[in-house]
Amino acid sequence: MNSFTQTIDLTALRRRLEEQDAASRSDATARLHERGRPGADVDGTQFLYRDPAGRRRPPADDADELGLRDLDLVEEPRRRAPATWARDGDAATPAKGSTRGRALWTLLDQLISSGTNSILMFIVAREVTKSEFGAFAAAFAVFSVVIGFSKATGGQPLGIRYSGAPRSVFSAAAAKATGLALVLGLIAGFGCAVVGALIGGAVGTALVTLAVVLPGLLVQDLWRQVFFAQGRPAAAAANDGVWGVVQIVGVAVLLVRHVALASPMLLAWGAAAAVAALIGVVQAGFWPAPSRALDWVREHRDINGFLAAEFVTVQGALNATLLVIGAISTIELLGALRGVQTVLGPTTIFAVGIVSWAIPEFSQRKDMTAAARVRAAYLLSAAVAGLGIVWGLGFLLLGQIEAGGKPLGEYLLEDTWAGTYHLLALSIIQQAGAAFTVGVSCMLIALGRARDTFRLNVIMAPQLLLYPVIGALIGGGTGAVIGFIVANWVMVPAWFRLLRRAAKEAEQAWDETQAAQGQGPSDPGAGGDQPDRVDDRLEHSDRRDRRGERDRDQRSGPGRGAPASKHLSVE
Repeated sequence: MNSFTQTIDLTALRRRLEEQDAASRSDATARLHERGRPGADVDGTQFLYRDPAGRRRPPADDADELGLRDLDLVEEPRRRAPATWARDGDAATPAKGSTRGRALWTLLDQLISSGTNSILMFIVAREVTKSEFGAFAAAFAVFSVVIGFSKATGGQPLGIRYSGAPRSVFSAAAAKATGLALVLGLIAGFGCAVVGALIGGAVGTALVTLAVVLPGLLVQDLWRQVFFAQGRPAAAAANDGVWGVVQIVGVAVLLVRHVALASPMLLAWGAAAAVAALIGVVQAGFWPAPSRALDWVREHRDINGFLAAEFVTVQGALNATLLVIGAISTIELLGALRGVQTVLGPTTIFAVGIVSWAIPEFSQRKDMTAAARVRAAYLLSAAVAGLGIVWGLGFLLLGQIEAGGKPLGEYLLEDTWAGTYHLLALSIIQQAGAAFTVGVSCMLIALGRARDTFRLNVIMAPQLLLYPVIGALIGGGTGAVIGFIVANWVMVPAWFRLLRRAAKEAEQAWDETQAAQGQGPSDPGAGGDQPDRVDDRLEHSDRRDRRGERDRDQRSGPGRGAPASKHLSVE
């Protein structure tokens, strides 16, 4: 019977399946033939292996060649768990712990990472001269821009597209992403070295030092993104803990030796990151693949370009605004605005932690309803905004409590406190507007809508520059903050509308996939172990497979086991 089915004319059968199953057809045949898969005749008929539940198994290619295309060959998961990606000897990457536990570990990791950097900045500010601290701050600003670009091109695409993927697929992708971080570190480091050598002085020396340590800094941060995408935030926290301990020890050695220069501090900081990056290799079980960095860029050029441009656009607008305000106003106003950023900084730390956790978490949940996605995004935004409001109100209270004849806040910011406190109440409102888009942005990026988020940020960037500058010209510091308030809040309705539309489209796409596979609409609580019904339409009797064993009719209903077999699939 098996030889007979391989020689009969399948034209009528193909036409019948095309009419009954048009929605479920894809370009899988073209991809399979492109990769030179064996077992297909000239008409495109191909034997495909299926698991006991009737789901198609992807071919076992070499892990080094696995990429985004291999995920395309795998059916969309029917449930949250990525079990349908699993194949013999290659199970899907399991997430560690509960959703709440991963969220808490992510927040803890962000506190460790940002906390150690803040402590380092405080130590350097106290121990070195003003010019040396300015050099350190300049190098740190360059690092902040480069690492943001690295996250946008490497870390975020990994979390969006590979969360929950099989271990071999994920490891190959993560090796490319970390390899890209290493390449970016080398390229940016070369640029820093050239610029530093040209300008000289304390800033030039700091930039040359940054060039030495930048590759390790970027790779260490990318390991964090790898662990987040794997659902292992505890591993990221452990890696950041190693970095924090080593850098504190290094800086302590410098202080004991009375070294008061920015470059040695940078070297201790960056060398600690390199140590943590090597620990990350041990934790992950594979090395970065810089030779595959260009492959990563090509595979994800549809989103990483928009993510990188979005980061550069928003950060460029904010930094340009501060520079213009500093030029048209007083240095005291610029210091007051920086003081507000320092006071409300923990809210930013919390927001970054939310983003690191939420994008890979929601990228895996293909079966969420539109209402559930909108509700989750609103809750995340409300959590960030609520924390910022409570935190800011606490500092407003500090301005009303005096000790030793001056407000408590003045002990923290000294002479900058008065100007900062004057702008704090309005700044809380301004930051709440930005916070209300955090959860929405996370959900949109998790849905692969980077192009849409980029467009919104392109619209917002000129407003971030225009309104605060006009406000500063009219009303000084108060006018500048009001300008920031308008720029942030005026975009909130657009973000919400985009979220609702994207969530609805994602739900419709999921329901169409489920219908094509013979299942009902998306239901997060429904079981996902029903066998594929497409092959049930084949009216075939018992036949022998290639090994000569009997293959049974796959008409088993939900809850009934189906023997592992090879199905004749016409695609």
